[in-house]
Amino acid sequence: MVEINVKDVEIGASYEGEIYDFWVKGELVSGQLIKIFDCIPFNLSNCVGKSLDVLLLAGFIKLGIKREETHKTTISGNFIREYEIPRNIVKIRKDVYQKKWFGFQNNDGIFLLDPAEFENIDLKYGEGVSINVGRFDLIGIV
Repeated sequence: MVEINVKDVEIGASYEGEIYDFWVKGELVSGQLIKIFDCIPFNLSNCVGKSLDVLLLAGFIKLGIKREETHKTTISGNFIREYEIPRNIVKIRKDVYQKKWFGFQNNDGIFLLDPAEFENIDLKYGEGVSINVGRFDLIGIV
């Protein structure tokens, strides 16, 4: 779980008045600003200015690469081989408990990682690593 302070929420895709997703600007405990894709959508529009505990997937990653593009975010921390998602999450993406996940922990909390992105990468539990995150996805809210 990661704590974010919701700074802004923008409408993503919409058609004929129906909103399909949102982009959330959030601030981590460390002060780092990140952009979060809300594809469910949970719609955090009424949470601007509030702090929330959320489950975030760090996706489209590259290891050990410094920030190359302005929409990419580099985070550093420790790798967790298998991570079991807590059962106290109020709102969650439906398929979350059916999948296996890796984790990534730093002072901001624990981010989810998709094991498919690590098929050819051998990292040990607790190993320190920097990852370049292409996109954060909102997976759940406590």
